[in-house]
Amino acid sequence: MYNLRNIIEHYTNNGSTVTVCSLDLSKAFDRMNHYAVFIKPMERKLPNKILSMLERWFDNSFICVKWNGHVSHFPLYWLAYARGACFLLLFFADFIENAVDKIKSTGVGCYYSSACVSVILYADDILLLAPSVSSLHTLLAA
Repeated sequence: MYNLRNIIEHYTNNGSTVTVCSLDLSKAFDRMNHYAVFIKPMERKLPNKILSMLERWFDNSFICVKWNGHVSHFPLYWLAYARGACFLLLFFADFIENAVDKIKSTGVGCYYSSACVSVILYADDILLLAPSVSSLHTLLAA
């Protein structure tokens, strides 16, 4: 929040505006196409045997919940992905890093001392900062 405030003050003190868009990623991992997170490892030439093994592992992960002597229906697939797949979470982080790189490569957005500050990540939130609404649309389209 300190950095965000400094960036906004820098722009407003110099007579410009800052448009901020907040994106909540709290459910993004659960709702996304989980196969999309394999794109980056494939681009990095991770051996097909390892990718196939991980894919089978994720596809065959099943969990259920037992509460007060009652067992949930089998299987709860998405919870298995979200809670038990450490590698998949690492791939998701790589996926987010790739999205940030695409946003930075647009060349629009906010800069502070020649550093791109168009994207601020914290916890499960992303803040996009742009000096205009049209610039923000460009960032969102990336």
